[in-house]
This record gives sequence, structure tokens and C-alpha cells, in this order.
Amino acid sequence: MKEAILVALEVYYMGFIISILIAALIKGILLVIRRFTPKKGVEAERKEAAE
Repeated sequence: MKEAILVALEVYYMGFIISILIAALIKGILLVIRRFTPKKGVEAERKEAAE
């Protein structure tokens, strides 16, 4: 019984760590995308939002 609980906790922690790694990977990808996209001026963004 004790061994089953340990296995369940191990699986839970592995899933938690993997989800944190995936979230960090997504954040990194977003930062890279933001860095390489050309920046528009504030005026251009306002014109697009008004249309």
C-alpha cells in the first residue's frame, strides 16, 4: 500500500515538473517572437484599432 502511494506521488510530481517546463518553454517562445517582430509606432496601432 505504501509503495502505491509513493508511485502516485512520483507521477504527480513528474507531471507538475513537466507542466512547469512546458510553461517556461512557451514563455521563452513568446519572448523570442516579441523580440523578432518589427515594432510599430503607437500611432499605427491606434489606426488599426480604429478600423
